[in-house]
Amino acid sequence: MNIRDVEFKKIIGLTIDEIYGLKFGSEEEAYDFYEKYAKCRGFVVRKDEVKHNVNGKVLMRKFVCKR
Repeated sequence: MNIRDVEFKKIIGLTIDEIYGLKFGSEEEAYDFYEKYAKCRGFVVRKDEVKHNVNGKVLMRKFVCKR
Protein backbone atom coordinates (compact mmCIF):
# COMPACT_ATOMS: atom_id res chain seq x y z
CA MET A 1 0.00 0.00 0.00
CA ASN A 2 1.27 3.46 -0.86
CA ILE A 3 1.11 6.18 1.79
CA ARG A 4 -1.19 8.20 -0.49
CA ASP A 5 -3.81 5.44 -0.15
CA VAL A 6 -4.04 6.20 3.57
CA GLU A 7 -5.85 9.44 2.70
CA PHE A 8 -8.90 7.34 1.86
CA LYS A 9 -8.92 5.42 5.11
CA LYS A 10 -8.83 6.70 8.66
CA ILE A 11 -5.42 6.20 10.20
CA ILE A 12 -6.93 4.72 13.32
CA GLY A 13 -8.58 1.98 11.24
CA LEU A 14 -5.40 0.68 9.64
CA THR A 15 -4.44 -2.89 10.43
CA ILE A 16 -0.93 -3.78 11.55
CA ASP A 17 -0.36 -5.58 8.22
CA GLU A 18 -1.38 -2.45 6.31
CA ILE A 19 1.00 -0.32 8.36
CA TYR A 20 3.88 -2.76 7.83
CA GLY A 21 3.18 -2.67 4.09
CA LEU A 22 3.33 1.11 3.72
CA LYS A 23 5.93 2.58 1.35
CA PHE A 24 7.25 6.09 1.91
CA GLY A 25 8.97 8.37 -0.55
CA SER A 26 11.16 9.98 2.09
CA GLU A 27 12.12 9.88 5.74
CA GLU A 28 10.07 13.04 6.31
CA GLU A 29 6.97 11.43 4.78
CA ALA A 30 7.38 8.41 7.06
CA TYR A 31 7.87 10.58 10.14
CA ASP A 32 4.79 12.67 9.28
CA PHE A 33 2.69 9.52 9.01
CA TYR A 34 3.94 8.06 12.30
CA GLU A 35 3.41 11.39 14.09
CA LYS A 36 -0.24 11.39 12.93
CA TYR A 37 -0.67 7.71 13.82
CA ALA A 38 0.84 8.23 17.27
CA LYS A 39 -1.39 11.22 17.96
CA CYS A 40 -4.48 9.14 17.08
CA ARG A 41 -3.29 6.42 19.46
CA GLY A 42 -2.39 8.77 22.32
CA PHE A 43 1.39 8.82 22.26
CA VAL A 44 4.29 10.67 20.65
CA VAL A 45 7.12 9.36 18.46
CA ARG A 46 10.69 10.45 18.13
CA LYS A 47 13.50 9.65 15.73
CA ASP A 48 15.97 7.08 17.04
CA GLU A 49 18.64 4.93 15.41
CA VAL A 50 19.71 5.65 11.84
CA LYS A 51 21.96 3.63 9.51
CA HIS A 52 23.71 5.05 6.44
CA ASN A 53 25.45 3.41 3.51
CA VAL A 54 29.05 4.30 2.59
CA ASN A 55 27.79 7.27 0.55
CA GLY A 56 25.82 8.69 3.46
CA LYS A 57 22.38 7.71 2.16
CA VAL A 58 19.92 6.69 4.88
CA LEU A 59 19.26 2.95 4.72
CA MET A 60 17.17 2.62 7.87
CA ARG A 61 15.58 4.99 10.36
CA LYS A 62 13.89 3.81 13.53
CA PHE A 63 10.99 5.73 15.07
CA VAL A 64 10.20 4.92 18.69
CA CYS A 65 7.45 5.65 21.20
CA LYS A 66 8.06 8.63 23.48
CA ARG A 67 5.35 8.20 26.16
